[in-house]
Amino acid sequence: MNLLYGTDSGVLQRSFHEIVLTYLTPTGGHTLTTRPGPFFTALTQALDPDTPTTAERDPASPAPLSDTVRQMLVDLHQQHTTTPAARGLLANAARHGLTVEDLTTRLFTGRVHPMDHSLDDYISGQAQPRPGRSTPVAFTIDDSARFLLDLYASALGRGLHLTGPDGTVDVLGSDTDASPLRISWRAGEGWSADPEHSGNRLVLGSRIATHSTGCVIGKVSA
Repeated sequence: MNLLYGTDSGVLQRSFHEIVLTYLTPTGGHTLTTRPGPFFTALTQALDPDTPTTAERDPASPAPLSDTVRQMLVDLHQQHTTTPAARGLLANAARHGLTVEDLTTRLFTGRVHPMDHSLDDYISGQAQPRPGRSTPVAFTIDDSARFLLDLYASALGRGLHLTGPDGTVDVLGSDTDASPLRISWRAGEGWSADPEHSGNRLVLGSRIATHSTGCVIGKVSA
């Protein structure tokens, strides 16, 4: 028995290694797939505008992750192969409300929506209301999601502007990227690349709520 695996950092290192070996290498025998709606599909569209859009894709035919997204995940694994690096990542994740299991699951599946409900529930508006409330749950990008998004942006070396369901724009990653990746949540569809969005003058790490016209109506510290 390897006692290293009895620690959270050991579990993280082993989990990362097994996922990459099984799903992200040519000899693994399996592949991570995506479909219209999830974040990784939108990220692929943002990285390669020639990728078929949600409307052009057949939801019944899952597609493999793009090479760029797959390499991003491999890079994130390689950046945290040592015990000190894994411990540092876990400590930072814990400050953002993520356990080692949450981090592993969400990081490699692009799950930036809350764990309370499935992506399909949020897309359809069928997420059940919390006790004492009658309206369906509308999620916002919380600290745990922002932490994951920042990891993605940093691994890609790109800026990422994400517009959540409430119209708030989160700005992550490089603030020197002249062409940041722009992704938006669309009711009934899920995440989608938004390359035509004109954007606003935003500050790294800020959160800015906008109308559909792009007019700035408020600014809240991250």
